[in-house]
Amino acid sequence: MFFKCIKKGQLDLFLGLGPDPEIAVELARNKQAFYIECPMFMDQMGASWRQKIPATFSPVSTSRLNQRFLTQARIWLYLPALNFFPGFWTKVLAICRLKGHSQCTPQAQGDSQVFIFGSEHSLLVPDICDGLKELNLNAQLLPPDISAHDLAQVLNQTRPKFFLSINFQGIDPLGENLALIERCQIPIAVWCVDNPFHILTRIKGKFWQKTVIFVTDSWFIPYLKKYGGQRVFYLPLATSRKFFYPYEKRIDYLKDKVVFVGRSEFPHKDKFFAATRLEANLSAFAQDFALQGIRPDFEWWLKQLEIPLWPGNKVRHVGYNAEVLNLYWRKVCLQALARTDGLVVYGDKNWKNILPANVHFKEEIDYYGPLSQVYTSARYVLNLTSLLLPSGLTQRHFDVWAAGGFLITDYTPGLKLFSWELTSPITFHKPDQIEDVLNRLERQPGLKKDIQSEFHKLILTRHTYRHRLEQIFDILHIS
Repeated sequence: MFFKCIKKGQLDLFLGLGPDPEIAVELARNKQAFYIECPMFMDQMGASWRQKIPATFSPVSTSRLNQRFLTQARIWLYLPALNFFPGFWTKVLAICRLKGHSQCTPQAQGDSQVFIFGSEHSLLVPDICDGLKELNLNAQLLPPDISAHDLAQVLNQTRPKFFLSINFQGIDPLGENLALIERCQIPIAVWCVDNPFHILTRIKGKFWQKTVIFVTDSWFIPYLKKYGGQRVFYLPLATSRKFFYPYEKRIDYLKDKVVFVGRSEFPHKDKFFAATRLEANLSAFAQDFALQGIRPDFEWWLKQLEIPLWPGNKVRHVGYNAEVLNLYWRKVCLQALARTDGLVVYGDKNWKNILPANVHFKEEIDYYGPLSQVYTSARYVLNLTSLLLPSGLTQRHFDVWAAGGFLITDYTPGLKLFSWELTSPITFHKPDQIEDVLNRLERQPGLKKDIQSEFHKLILTRHTYRHRLEQIFDILHIS
């Protein structure tokens, strides 16, 4: 069945008639009915198709879709139309689903509310909720897979101050939810904290190009604009005072250890990269480059493979090869540290199959639980930046310092967010440089203490999630 009844009523309203209008005639309760059709579809069908529309079917414009008319309407949606012309139909559906026009004010106003797509355990949601609380704003969480029907029900009750989506959660592939939000004239921002072109493989329309997008890696900005993005801004990760702070009670076992916290691969990796393949010859070269201090990251692989980033899923082939090298990079860096008895790895069980037996393996640790205490207690915390982000930073670049810990990190251009004087002594380019960095810091305890103090102060005064939210509000002119 190509037609779906999305609302009951007395007067039949067809959103799209399809190539055979006679099917709509059979569905109509009365001979008289109304319809809206996409102009592009009508142009494609031509005069012969128009002649099949019965005289008792009256075309209506969207301006006719007032509350009185919609209350009486039994609305039929021709489902293929939404897939073929989402830019047109999502806007029509938004009018049909919302009470009144965009200027209509629901009974309850959410002047201090911010709607976030996600659950209490979703990526960054607790941190952002804490930042909103510091700004005297209330966060309301909506399911990341909320349907357009359910979102309309929410918006018919209250209009929030602002919508925030992490990695396009809550934004369906065709953009129905986004059309509802835009119809209500509510600001919305999408914060891509992972590779945005990987995320966009889920999006089927061009609507993302007009969406306000923030990225944690500035490298992607010119590429997103090249493919049509109109409002793209750099917004790095940050930290939360609530979850990361120095612990007075430390874990004594870690005081002389270097700690690494992370998975060997991201969740559902095999499913995401199911149709990709490893470029074995290039991968061998990439491994050599990594050992020489040249990052075989997403940018490097893009130049080798010359694959379009959008539309479609071809970009995942670039990402897969970068991800394979990502594991190699982590392995050789951790192996370099494993020469001594001082490396502790918190992560998944697969690390035991990758790293030497003298590494101290610990189970994955709750990000919002004892992780801050681990950072506070460790002699050093090792950061290895994902090769999927050419200029990215990780949570560790912020959280470790907030917790009063000390970070050493591989080089990434994203470190330019901080001063060279602070980052140079803690940065390495090659695995065999890690031990040199550690020894140099141990020989200069005064320098180590100064770096730790300066980073701790800098992070908490300029790089919390409250600060990031203030940046978003400033760009979107939200008071």
